[in-house]
Amino acid sequence: MFRLVTLNLNGIRSAANKGFVPFAEGLAADCMGVQEIKAQVCDIEGRFDTVAGMKGHFHCAEKKGYSGVGLYSRKKPSEVISGIGDAEFDAEGRWPFAESPRPRPVAASDVTPACVTSMV
Repeated sequence: MFRLVTLNLNGIRSAANKGFVPFAEGLAADCMGVQEIKAQVCDIEGRFDTVAGMKGHFHCAEKKGYSGVGLYSRKKPSEVISGIGDAEFDAEGRWPFAESPRPRPVAASDVTPACVTSMV
């Protein structure tokens, strides 16, 4: 079964100091959404690009130490989009989108509170 998890980190560096990486490894997720990363690309590169064997894709806020979201995925997405194309909203760093190369139907029995979509 596909496992999707989401975490509010309240700062990815702070979360890392409190055990985020080993915790994420223990989740055995196929895809992981992270909110409130509160970091810039330069803070992520080389340290949080990959977590728990999943490649990360991020949309950072322009304002340092504010907002920011990311998606980690075990499978490579066919497309990744950061933002909606509106500078006013994109400055907030709140919208990453990753498209699956081959979506599959999700049966109602597959859906749990932590599993709401599929990326095969």
